Amino acid sequence: MGKRECESAPDWRQGGLPGADPAGGSGALESGPESGVGREGGSSLLEVQIAGALLIVALSGIAGSLLSSASLHQSNAEVGLATQAAREVIEEFRTMTIADAFARFNSVAQDDPLGAGTAPGPRFTVPGLTPLPEDRDGAHGQIFFPVKNASDQQFSETPGNVFGLEVWDLDLDGKVKTSVTVASARLAPVVVRVRWRGTTGAMSVELRTVLSDED
Repeated sequence: MGKRECESAPDWRQGGLPGADPAGGSGALESGPESGVGREGGSSLLEVQIAGALLIVALSGIAGSLLSSASLHQSNAEVGLATQAAREVIEEFRTMTIADAFARFNSVAQDDPLGAGTAPGPRFTVPGLTPLPEDRDGAHGQIFFPVKNASDQQFSETPGNVFGLEVWDLDLDGKVKTSVTVASARLAPVVVRVRWRGTTGAMSVELRTVLSDED
């Protein structure tokens, strides 16, 4: 019988590699596609930069909200101080007659009940508030009676709506006149106003009341 010839397998021990050049090439594998590590590194850096920018924007918004909240809290506190001061002045009025209240809180020193210069007058300060630049005496509050000239000791019965009504019958005689004497007044509208320099600019609080000597 004749011998069957068979094709011999390559001898890997002789350095043959799959795909090696049978003519004696190096047998090195062909390089694959270019690695993506460099591209991924660049993308990661861009993502970090975007995230950082978004974080800065978010923190800026939070900081702005906190500052706005703090400013609002401060403004509310100042309004509370001013309102309380005005109420205390009005409560003090309740303990005296109209004539005594006018003598103590008008701008004329000569009619002060205990002697000239002994009464507080129409202006007062409120601790905790900053006066406006134009208030050079440093006062924040002022008391207004319906008078054109305090030294005249006369109340106007047509003071204008700053006192809540255009016309008042202050002596309760059923007639509206140009003016009545302070001594004869049975009613007296009063305005207490507080102004100050707040965190957002000039601010003010105004309270109105009506003093009464009715029996």
